[in-house]
Amino acid sequence: QYCKSPDPGIFRSVSPGGWVKFQPNIGLSPNRLFSENGRSFLLTMGYEMRIEKTEIDQAGIAHTRYQEYFNNIPIIYGHFIAHGRNGDIQSGDGKIYTAPVIKEKASINKETSVRIAMTYAGSSRYWWQDSLREANLKRKSGNPSATYYPNPELYFFYNESQNQLILCYRLNIQATDPGKSGAVFLDAESGMVLLWKSFEPSTCDAALVNTVWYNSRTIYTSFASGW
Repeated sequence: QYCKSPDPGIFRSVSPGGWVKFQPNIGLSPNRLFSENGRSFLLTMGYEMRIEKTEIDQAGIAHTRYQEYFNNIPIIYGHFIAHGRNGDIQSGDGKIYTAPVIKEKASINKETSVRIAMTYAGSSRYWWQDSLREANLKRKSGNPSATYYPNPELYFFYNESQNQLILCYRLNIQATDPGKSGAVFLDAESGMVLLWKSFEPSTCDAALVNTVWYNSRTIYTSFASGW
């Protein structure tokens, strides 16, 4: 939304996809980008951007990644990455979600959400029901309480068609055959599945892309772990 009516005080240029270039010489610091300029990103009371990590590439460019929260609950895909040098931000990209309607009601409890997620995964057996997998997890983690049993976590999901944030549960489901493994996001009020993120390996063919910092590059993909 912040790209639709950009603030000329800090934005030099914007794109509909969320890419922005900031005005030069205005002293944008990664630590204060959103605390001092939240209104320019349409962040009203309750919304917050928190730094997750900062990485410096071979060219010396720092990339600071932020996660968006509403009332201390993370928003799925609410991320922004600021790019710059020497503590001064020049550009950024990402998705920041603000909505006029926010559904914060949780009518189903965590145990019910686990049952719904298991039904959706469609397996007759899960990793936490395998004593050997559970024992290996406890041994490798050094935590005697470690388990694959799903631990529902609260998130907000942005519904673009209705322009609203929906409170949901995220559950990681590890299933044996038959079935599927992934992260499922359930509406905390209705129990409806809002999103499924498979844990199955997925790659695509090499492709030539244009980049902001490195001109044209051939991109290759490979599966490592997680998502």
